[in-house]
Amino acid sequence: MNESDRRPFGLVFFAKNQRCAQLCNEVARWMQNERIPFFVDESSVLDLVEVDYLPTHSLASQSQYIIVIGGDGSILRASRYCARYGSILVGLHGGTKGFLTQLDDKNWKQGFYRLLEGNFRLQKRLMLSAQVLRGNSVLKKFIALNEAVIKVSSISRIMNFRLEVNGSLVDEYPGDGILISTPTGSTGYSLSAGGPLIQPEHDLLLMSPICTHRFKARPCIFRSADVLMVEVLPHSPWVASEVALTLDGQEGYHLEAGDRVRVVSSRYKVKMAVLFEQDFFGTLRSKID
Repeated sequence: MNESDRRPFGLVFFAKNQRCAQLCNEVARWMQNERIPFFVDESSVLDLVEVDYLPTHSLASQSQYIIVIGGDGSILRASRYCARYGSILVGLHGGTKGFLTQLDDKNWKQGFYRLLEGNFRLQKRLMLSAQVLRGNSVLKKFIALNEAVIKVSSISRIMNFRLEVNGSLVDEYPGDGILISTPTGSTGYSLSAGGPLIQPEHDLLLMSPICTHRFKARPCIFRSADVLMVEVLPHSPWVASEVALTLDGQEGYHLEAGDRVRVVSSRYKVKMAVLFEQDFFGTLRSKID
């Protein structure tokens, strides 16, 4: 579909709470009054009539801007669709932390006018691509905006994980797991695991061991062109049910001993509209403290 054939806006709220539903209804009603064409995600049922509903993938392919009403989890989910179909992602805060949202219930109209006027800065954020390898077979492929986590998932038991970069051994990590993050994800799980804070415009990969039982183990930063390979080393008969790969805390795959997870920068980048310039570290202080 050509850009000229897309409607300006696609609306979605994944979080089924009253605040998000009210906001989405308010936004949709305003767009109808302003005669601005829009679609609505089929999972986001509104109180209005004469609304065109689409599946999420169609919404992303047929809208210029995807307006996600919710929190960071909703943004992460929508990012996978926006990245694949080239639509621009805009977050309207209706959740808790809201690291990835620019709009709120006070400034969203001003933000939408800026979108329609083209008065914004386009920011392209790096995403991860993760493949599960068993022998010579690729079992599963994922993309993620925040992080890929290879981690013990049930009974508390130390496992061993081997990390290689471009075919060279980095180290082996006995512990709970290994986390590989984007700069966007550096404010999430990676931060809790002791990883560094990185401004989202940078193209880097960062690795943080999770509760590792090794004194010298430290987080590492890699180039976006590097190929990271994490192997689940044989250690106990329970490994098949205890280790899992999770992406952005939303998708996952159970791993067996000897499985490898290949993590690289994705060929997709998610496009986000910067409508109001923000101080990265000031935002962090206000959201975390």
